[in-house]
Amino acid sequence: MSITVCGKDTVRAAGTGDFPHGVQLTCPVTFTEVWYRGVTPDGSGNLVVELRKNGAAVAGSSATIAAANQVAGGGATGTYSFAAGDILSGQITGVGTSPGKGPIDRPQRHSVMGCIVTGPRAGFSPTGMKKNGSTFPIPASWGDITGWVVDPAYPGSTLSGDALVASGTKDSATITATVPFSGGTYFGGSGTQVRILVNGTQVGSAGAFVAAGSGTATCTVTTNLVAGDLVKVQIQGSTYNPVPTVTANTPTVSIT
Repeated sequence: MSITVCGKDTVRAAGTGDFPHGVQLTCPVTFTEVWYRGVTPDGSGNLVVELRKNGAAVAGSSATIAAANQVAGGGATGTYSFAAGDILSGQITGVGTSPGKGPIDRPQRHSVMGCIVTGPRAGFSPTGMKKNGSTFPIPASWGDITGWVVDPAYPGSTLSGDALVASGTKDSATITATVPFSGGTYFGGSGTQVRILVNGTQVGSAGAFVAAGSGTATCTVTTNLVAGDLVKVQIQGSTYNPVPTVTANTPTVSIT
């Protein structure tokens, strides 16, 4: 279940946010995890969020989330039991400097942080996509690699445009991008690298700079994902003439 605390355009602040009424349960339930996340991070510092029952803090539900992790999210685990009629809500008890804004509230997302409070997380399965049969010219500045299809090695994967959709929720999921390219003429300083974005925000560091006219650019990051997160790969190349292209059919992106 999800409980929105702040609207997507609301700057987070300590308190109950935009929806203090919470959600009333219609049956008894026990959760084993709460998860908190937002759309944009604080400038620095920590966001602190907790789950509340009938206005009182639920013991063990508070999470302190550093700015660098606030888009991916953070949470707490335990045994949280509630009765029919209990009202659950989220409470922001601390924010960092230049607080970020509220959440993406989607069915079956397991988040809070600006905020959505959740119960058990959606089941996870590995997913993957691969480049279609067309090449892609490498831009001089960061740009999305376009033209992807489901990788047959990961049946059941889902794409949204040029993004791979996370199938479920997983802490420390591994995202790997492997992008062969060719056709460029190498000059001193020429090179290509790729990076990984989750919901439009770069995760971790960009992959190693490949100083060659042809080669394979790679990037691997580890991050927390929830069902529905959108994973894209961007690429950039510099000082080539002619410009190399991403090869057809072979580049891959996977979430494991």
